[in-house]
Order: sequence, then C-alpha cells, then structure tokens
Amino acid sequence: MNLRNGSAVQRIAPSRGRSDLRNLQGRGNAAARGKPVEIFRSCQRSPQRRGGRVPSADEIRALRRARVSAADAKKVGDARRAYEAGLRSGWDSYCGAIEAARGGNVARLVDCLRARKALADGDGDRLAAFIATKLRRRRWPPEVVRALGSAAPTEGDFDLLADFVETIGRRPGGVRDQPLHRAARLAEVLLSPLGRRVPDAMRTAMIEYACETEGDDAGLAIEPERVRDLLNRPRARRQY
Repeated sequence: MNLRNGSAVQRIAPSRGRSDLRNLQGRGNAAARGKPVEIFRSCQRSPQRRGGRVPSADEIRALRRARVSAADAKKVGDARRAYEAGLRSGWDSYCGAIEAARGGNVARLVDCLRARKALADGDGDRLAAFIATKLRRRRWPPEVVRALGSAAPTEGDFDLLADFVETIGRRPGGVRDQPLHRAARLAEVLLSPLGRRVPDAMRTAMIEYACETEGDDAGLAIEPERVRDLLNRPRARRQY
C-alpha cells in the first residue's frame, strides 16, 4: 500500500492481472459456449413461423384496392407528391424558382407550388408575369385567373397552378405524365426477359399489371392503351 497525495493506491502485480483476465475470459467462453448457434437460429426464423404466412405484394395491393376507394387513393397520392415536393423545395424561394423557370427549368417552380409554399409580397405578380410569357392573358383559363387573384390560395389552387405551369413550361418532347411513363418503363422491364416475340395476351397482361401497380402508388387510373401506345414508339422518343 503506497500513499500518494493523501490517498491510498493499491498496486496489482502484472502477472496477477493477466491471470485474472484469463480466468474471466475462460468463464465467459464457457458461459457463451453454444450461444452463437442459438442466436443464429433465432435470426434465421422466418416470419411465417412467427405470425403466419406473409401476404404477397399482389395480395396487399388487392386488399388496398378493396379497402381504399379511388378518391381516397388519389388523396394519398396527392399528399405524397406534395410531401416529396416539399422536401425538394424546402430551401427554395419563388423568386429564384421563377428566374430558373424563365431560363427553361420549371421543375423548381412546380415543386414550390406543389408543396403549397406561401406566396410572399410580389411573388404572385412575378408568377403571373412568367405565365404571361408562355401564354397570352386572354387565353388563360378562368380557374387560373381566379387562383392567381386569390389572396389566400387553397391547396387546390396551388395544385391547379402547379399543373398549369408544368404544362405551359414543358419543353418540346419533355415528359408530362410521370405515372404513365413509369408504368411504361415497368412494363418494358417485365417484358424484356420474354424476348422480342411476345404473345399479345402476355403483353396485355404485363401492361395491365404495370398500370395497376403504378396507378395504385400514384392514386390514379392509368389507361393501358396509352402505355401500349408509348411502348410502340421508338425507344428514342419515349423520354423515360
């Protein structure tokens, strides 16, 4: 026992410390012997053994269509689009987005409108001036005039303006209907392993499946004929 600064410090011999450590390790290995196998087996237990059979994606989609109406599914799809637009435009402002739209990139302005960002002083006038550069005022739809003149635009007004700006600001050959193109891309992926000569019945079934899948996610109905028409175009004109 040594006294340092008024306190007692007990020194342990190095050999004794190493022997104690080996003893502890030996007891720990003995206690843990056989446990890794049990842990591995518990991790490998499938959900089927715990809570019954896991439903497939088709069954979940069919159950959602049976429980959720088309109107409610559309509301969910619109809410998801607004949420994603809010994430993309959280740092943005109408002033910068309108200037970018004048340069040809309307995606930022559409995201701001889709996210229902509040219009600051002068933003409404700048937005109207940009729309006027794309379409003459006398050709504006009445609902667009009402939405632009509203002091407190509603969520429907913001969605209307977003769709209108996306339509008039779209570049020639650009993509407008994103769910339609996603359905066409999914159908093309499903048909690709079947080769070039695909029976018409199989092609129709794959297109309908792609339309149902993307339509459920977007909360709207996608016409299979439009997807078929898009797939019949040359690949360079599909604009995925």
